[in-house]
Amino acid sequence: MPKMPKFKRPETIQEVFEEFIEEKRSAGLSEKTLTTYRWHFTVFSRYLDVDMPVEELTSRDLRLAVSGLARGGFSPNSIRSYTATFHSFVGWLHREGLSDAQIGLYKGSEAVPRTYSRLDLQALLKRPKRRCTFCEFRNWTIVNLLVNNGVRASTVRAMEVQDVDLAGRAIRLRHTKNRKAQMIPLSTELVAIL
Repeated sequence: MPKMPKFKRPETIQEVFEEFIEEKRSAGLSEKTLTTYRWHFTVFSRYLDVDMPVEELTSRDLRLAVSGLARGGFSPNSIRSYTATFHSFVGWLHREGLSDAQIGLYKGSEAVPRTYSRLDLQALLKRPKRRCTFCEFRNWTIVNLLVNNGVRASTVRAMEVQDVDLAGRAIRLRHTKNRKAQMIPLSTELVAIL
């Protein structure tokens, strides 16, 4: 039996992160999630030397990086998201026996996004004039679907004509965040709009 070639173990944080991404890909995470992980790593690496050997990574390095993010003008919501990604990565490092460093989840005060006022919603949901362009009518229809059903924009973009059952007053959502198809009911008003 031929001997298996020995592979060099990744050494830097950057190299090990690539291994982490490949493991997550093999576990079935979506490409969008992996792209988000990469983006978070890129931002975090502005405040952390990712070319250092992974065994030299300390909890202090991670705390200083989080402090750098906070001083760098990032919103608390963004910092929380970046540290959540790094928390997952550092947990994986620990399970792989590559580092004992730890990172806590950021607890900065959360900024509540501004919601639409009644006037905003009335303007968004106002039916376009009879002689409007196709784009105006399409956008109005999409806004009504988003507001009435709370679906994500990416879910709407993935819809196809055969997913809409006007007679049964339902829409089949094939592309959802959790990747589970589902049927959602349509109100009488939304059926009329569609």
